[in-house]
Amino acid sequence: MQESEQDQNQADTETWAEVEAIEAAIRAFMNLADAQGRKIGDAKCGVYAYFGWEGSPLYVGQTDEGLLNRVWADMISSSSFLEKSGRSNYEVADVEVWPLWGLESKSAEVKTKTLDAVEASVFKRLLRGSKLGAVLIARYVSKSNLIELPPSFRGRIMPAPAFTAIEICEECGEPYDTGDDGWCGLCPDCADRKEAEEEEEEAEEE
Repeated sequence: MQESEQDQNQADTETWAEVEAIEAAIRAFMNLADAQGRKIGDAKCGVYAYFGWEGSPLYVGQTDEGLLNRVWADMISSSSFLEKSGRSNYEVADVEVWPLWGLESKSAEVKTKTLDAVEASVFKRLLRGSKLGAVLIARYVSKSNLIELPPSFRGRIMPAPAFTAIEICEECGEPYDTGDDGWCGLCPDCADRKEAEEEEEEAEEE
C-alpha cells in the first residue's frame, strides 16, 4: 500500500473516531431525565442554544421535529446550520435545551407563538449574559413578548478540543478551525482586524 493511501486510511479512522465520540456525548446528554422521568431527547418541541468552549453563546434555535433530531443534525450532518454559516461543529462545546412537553399536540398557531416566545426569551437572557455582547451566529429571532422560561438542561456534547484542527484565539479564548485562515471569526476584535488587514491588502494591490 502506498504511503498516501495509508495516510488517508489513518485520517478516515481518526475522523470516524471523532464522529463516534460526538454521537456518544449527544446520546448521553439526551438520555438525561427530567423530574417526571422523561428523557429530554424525547421532547418533540423545544428551544436550544449552543455555547463555545469559553461559555460564549453561539446560536439559539427552536424545533418541532425533536430536540435529539435537531442537535444530532447540527452536530453530525454536513448540511447543518454550522456548515451553512461557514463554521465548524468543533466550535460547539455545550448545548442547553428547554423542552416544551406536549406542545406538538397544540394548534399550529399556539405552537408557533410558544416556540417564538421561548426562543426570544432565551435569546435575550443569553445576550445579557454574553461577555462579547452578542450571540455569535446571527439569526433572526422573533420580537415576541418575553415569558418565564421552563426548566432547562445544559451539558457537554463535544469531547475535549484535542482535535489537531483546533487552535485557540488569543483575543477571545475561543477555539477555531485552522482552516479558517487563522481567524476565529467569533469575536469583534478578530472581525475588525481581519477587515482592516483585507482593506490594507486591497490598497497595496491598487
